[in-house]
Amino acid sequence: FMPHSDKQLVSVSSYGEIFYNEVNGTQLKTTPLFKDKNYDFRDVYINPNNGAIYAISRNDFLYIKNGKDVKQLELPLVRPFRIQLCHDGKHLLLIGEYNLAELDQTTNTIVEIKNLDYKVVLSSRLDNAPLLFDDKGRMHVVKSLKNIETRKVPVTGQVTAFDASNSPQLQVYGMKDGTIYLYDNKGNTRKLIGHRSRVSRVRINGNRLFSSSYDGTINLWITNTEKLEPITLYSSNNWI
Repeated sequence: FMPHSDKQLVSVSSYGEIFYNEVNGTQLKTTPLFKDKNYDFRDVYINPNNGAIYAISRNDFLYIKNGKDVKQLELPLVRPFRIQLCHDGKHLLLIGEYNLAELDQTTNTIVEIKNLDYKVVLSSRLDNAPLLFDDKGRMHVVKSLKNIETRKVPVTGQVTAFDASNSPQLQVYGMKDGTIYLYDNKGNTRKLIGHRSRVSRVRINGNRLFSSSYDGTINLWITNTEKLEPITLYSSNNWI
C-alpha cells in the first residue's frame, strides 16, 4: 500500500485487486478500484503531483490510472515486483528480478532498460535513491541506469528488510533468520534478537525502530538504550 493523502491509502493484492482505503475516525472504508485475477500486483506508487496510480504486476504488466484515463503497459522485465522513484525525482524505476526499466511519468513510456548479472531480492531506498539487494551479499545504489554504485553488505546473511535514517545516522538490516542489525556511520554494529523467523519490514523513526516478521509479531525497539529488548506491539497467527 501507499499513502494517497493524510486519510487515504491505495493498496494492491496478489489476487489482481486495487483498493482505495479511507480512514474516517476509527473506521476504514475500502472501495474497489480494479480487479482482474489475471494480475498479480506486488507494489503501487502514487504520483504526488497529479495523483496518478501505478501498480506493478508479477506477470509483466503495469497498470496506470490518471484520473479517468487507464492504461495497461506490458513490461520488458523478468518477474517485476517493485516501483521506486528515481534519483532525479521525475522518472520511475521499475524493478524486475534480473533487469530494470525507467519510466517517463509524463508520457508513461519506457525510456531505458538495463539487464543485470545478478538477481534482485529486495528493494529499498538509500541517499534518496533506489537501493537493490542481490543474492550475492551486495547492495546497489541506483543513481541512474548508467550510474549504479555497488557495495558489500556490511552484515552476514540474506537481507530481507532495510531502512536508514539521518538522525541518528543508522542503517537497519532485517535478516532472513529473524536477526536485526543496526549499523552506524562509524562502522559499529549492534545485533537485535527478538524475531523467530524472516523479518519482513523495518522502519526507523528517530530512536524508535519498528519491525515485523513472518513469526506474526510487530516489535518496537528503543535504539538509544544500552540493552536492546523488543516490546511486542502486535501478535498474530499469520505472517506479517
